[in-house]
Amino acid sequence: MAICDLELIDKKLSYEGIEIIVSRDFYCESIVDIIRVRELMQRAVSLNLLGNNIVKLALSMGFIHEDAIIFLNDEKNEKIAHALVHLFAF
Repeated sequence: MAICDLELIDKKLSYEGIEIIVSRDFYCESIVDIIRVRELMQRAVSLNLLGNNIVKLALSMGFIHEDAIIFLNDEKNEKIAHALVHLFAF
């Protein structure tokens, strides 16, 4: 499941010299509220998280550790959090 902060849609970000555009087609199948995001994240087996707010939520829910976060830069050189999560049940 790919989730990003809404304000990042169509923004240009960079990481180690590589530029990406946050694609509406990839990240924006639907816009949902925080309650629905929590439900979806709890049922997911894989998460692609982009944005300071969504990554902070994943941290608070115990899905990721701070060391698992990388930071991209936006056009103003501000840091934008990104994390990939694979959830396993045994």
